[in-house]
Amino acid sequence: MRPVVDRFNELCAGHKLRRAPALVIGPLGQLDAFSFGAPGRCTVVLPKAVAVKFRDPAVFDAVVRHELAHIEHRDVAYSWMARSTWYVLGPVLLLPVVWSLVERDFSLLGSYLWRALALAAVVELVAAGLLRAREYDADLAAASGAVHLEQMRACLQRLPDRKQGRGIRRYFLARHPRPARRREVLESPWIAARIGISDGITAGFLAALSAPLIVGALIPLLTGTGLTVLAGVSAALLVGSLLGSSVGLGLWRWSAITRAARAFSPSAGQKEMLGGSPSVAGVAIGVSLGLVLGLWSSLAQTGLSRDYGIEMLMPLVVGAGAVGLSAALGDVWAGALALMDRAVYGWGIALVVNCVLFSTAAWLWDSLWALLTGPGWAFARLWLATSLGTLPMLAAIMLVLISAAAGLLLLARSAGREPPNWLFEISPLEKATTAAPVDTPRTNIRTVVSAGLIAGCIVAAVPPVWRLIAGAAPTAEAAEQRVTTIVWMCAGAWGIFMVSTALFRPRFGPVAAIVGGFLATCLGGAGFLLYNLLVGGSINAALIGAILPPAIGLGFLFMLVGAALLPFIPVGPNPGRVRAPAFHLFTAAATALIGAAAVGLAPVLIGSASDTEVAAGASTLNELAEVENYADELAPLYLDKYQGVVQKQRAAQAAYPADPLGGVEQLRNTALPALTELRNEVESLNLRSQKLEELHNELFEALKLAEQGLLLEAEVVESLDTAAISTFFAVTSADLQAEELAHLNRWADGLVALRHSLRNP
Repeated sequence: MRPVVDRFNELCAGHKLRRAPALVIGPLGQLDAFSFGAPGRCTVVLPKAVAVKFRDPAVFDAVVRHELAHIEHRDVAYSWMARSTWYVLGPVLLLPVVWSLVERDFSLLGSYLWRALALAAVVELVAAGLLRAREYDADLAAASGAVHLEQMRACLQRLPDRKQGRGIRRYFLARHPRPARRREVLESPWIAARIGISDGITAGFLAALSAPLIVGALIPLLTGTGLTVLAGVSAALLVGSLLGSSVGLGLWRWSAITRAARAFSPSAGQKEMLGGSPSVAGVAIGVSLGLVLGLWSSLAQTGLSRDYGIEMLMPLVVGAGAVGLSAALGDVWAGALALMDRAVYGWGIALVVNCVLFSTAAWLWDSLWALLTGPGWAFARLWLATSLGTLPMLAAIMLVLISAAAGLLLLARSAGREPPNWLFEISPLEKATTAAPVDTPRTNIRTVVSAGLIAGCIVAAVPPVWRLIAGAAPTAEAAEQRVTTIVWMCAGAWGIFMVSTALFRPRFGPVAAIVGGFLATCLGGAGFLLYNLLVGGSINAALIGAILPPAIGLGFLFMLVGAALLPFIPVGPNPGRVRAPAFHLFTAAATALIGAAAVGLAPVLIGSASDTEVAAGASTLNELAEVENYADELAPLYLDKYQGVVQKQRAAQAAYPADPLGGVEQLRNTALPALTELRNEVESLNLRSQKLEELHNELFEALKLAEQGLLLEAEVVESLDTAAISTFFAVTSADLQAEELAHLNRWADGLVALRHSLRNP
């Protein structure tokens, strides 16, 4: 026993440990070594079969170094926490089931059980993935150096491939990796950095599940401050930070490590970050499915009858687009890292860019989800036309744009350079004698940017062609519709440009498409402003603000939608080249097609000017000023406040399953006062224009119906009658919402017509 302890202590001396762990020899039937204990007071338990071979470095030394690596990395606490998750989560999830059995009330049991099972499955995925990842890291740490690598390689070769189940259990739920997989990671360490569908599902699910909880926690705190709109923004920031620091940072890390590995093995990870690979596609599918599952299976939805439709596409498409864009940016910045001498610069940029990208995407899909499941498309299209050109949104877009442009410029300068030293655990001297520069394929920046300029010119040519074919706009409503259609066309140019790049898929083209699509949107808007000046109009700050900021914000959304194709379209055999004439021709044709589609679908996208007679007939300057002030100032304010009411209502509904009376109290104290205040504000507004007054009354009637619905909801839920609650949400609430939406549609359609009624194209 003494020689075993002496050899164990010698191995401990070679690790950076504050206190050497204790050694215990396990019983005869123990198969695997393991560690336990509090930080700084750990114990290593070795099987007797390992202890008796203390003179064999390929067995004793390799196993001990593996366990010491766990202790040095503080894995012991993480591992035992992951293993003990069910001691906490199990009773919490079973408590509502037991309560239903005791009360003999099974009305909500079925709705609750599948949501609880979904949550349990994701928690198990997280725990199993964490444990497998720590095993890979411990193997690699124990194999540091040529001698230790040979010892670990020999040790893993002796491990038998035990059966760990089949299918899902083998690949996703196994808490210990298969020996064959461990050997594969040991020979190709970059594999350990790979993320896949299970990582995407868990991150997306937990992000979507946490968003309503964050909003529900913040709304009571912000009630009365006039800042309740920050609840949704804060949720988007936290959710985006979660996805950016896990999925986004993981994609960038994966790309950087596989590129660095190609300095030693040219074939390392060559097909894995080029798009269309099962791994990147798996991450995109996982994030999208996780987001939808999290939104759909939230425990706050238990017992609430809701039919979801097209709004389910929002997190699916925007989530996949954010993943595709993050992977593309990571591919570019993996080469740019060669110019950075410190890791903090590279990972700091990765963290900031991904958090901003995913936070923006989270705010977009959450806002659209709330609008489409609540007020409907009429409010959603109004929101798209008025709320995406805000300063915070533009600042986020500019950061992503700058990161794309800077990444491409730095990538061009890094050609022929070796990956940075801080990406390797070997010494700089050893790296210099074994590593080689990594080839940087052509970036095709000129091809992509020139195609963006062509697309912008085509969008700019639409207004004169439209006027040539259809003549001048006969009314102010028609003129307004044309102006707003131009906004949608400029935005669509960015989206269709990303789609074109994804289909042709030149290497680094998607990142160049961020810049090229932005140029297409801005050039199309500038062309319209110039044309408006040439036909006798004027260019002022109000007109510029009505065209460019909304087009840029809406274009970024369309670009995310187009980027959803990136993970699923494979790169050709020569990803560094693309035929410029074919790419330009396809982009030009697609842009022209999207322009024609926007003109044809204008009544659906923008609202028909004939749906509601509005202030186009205003005859005095005072009336015109009143209309403009209502459209530019009051309408967006009412829209923001209405969204705040919806957020408060959902936060209160989240408390219904666990505490119905508490949820009703929250509804009465937060959502109802805010809605009543908004209704009183709308009612007290005095308007001189009769037509504007008629339009305004549509909003007032909608708010009255919404208030009536909240009062009925509070009374029904307060009765604790589960049958009455189910009937209310399935029938009564649905009928009230349909009538409310009819008023909102008439108001929104008229409001869009008011938006630019004083400006002729």
